[in-house]
Amino acid sequence: MEHAPPDTAQSSECSKSQWEFRRQQITRLYRDENMKLREVMAIMRDQGFIATERMYKDRMKKWGVTKNIKEHEAVVVLQIKSQRDIEGKKTLIGKHEQGVELERFIRHAKRKGLQIEGQSPASIP
Repeated sequence: MEHAPPDTAQSSECSKSQWEFRRQQITRLYRDENMKLREVMAIMRDQGFIATERMYKDRMKKWGVTKNIKEHEAVVVLQIKSQRDIEGKKTLIGKHEQGVELERFIRHAKRKGLQIEGQSPASIP
C-alpha cells in the first residue's frame, strides 16, 4: 500500500496551507496554460493533492482566478479599441498580465448582443 507524503490530503479536507502552497501551480495550469479544470485536477492528483471539483471552484473563486470574459470587460475593451482605431493606433489587449485575442471579446459581444457606442452587434468587426 502506497503512503502519501505527510502534508498531502487523503480525505476531502485540504488545509489552507496546502492550497496556498499549490496556488501558483493551479493558477498557472488553469488560467495561464488554459487547461480544463478536470485536467488540472488530474495533474494535482498525480502529485498527491486530492480535492473535489467543488473545492477547486470555491478556492479559485476566492482567489479571483477566472478565464471567462465578463460583459463589462468586453464593453470597455471594445470601446477603447474602437476609439484607438479612430485615432489610428494599434491596440494590444491583456488580462491577468497575459495577452488576450481581440476575437474573444468580439465573440463575447456578438454572443451577448452587446451595444458598443452606437454599434449594433452585427456591425462589430
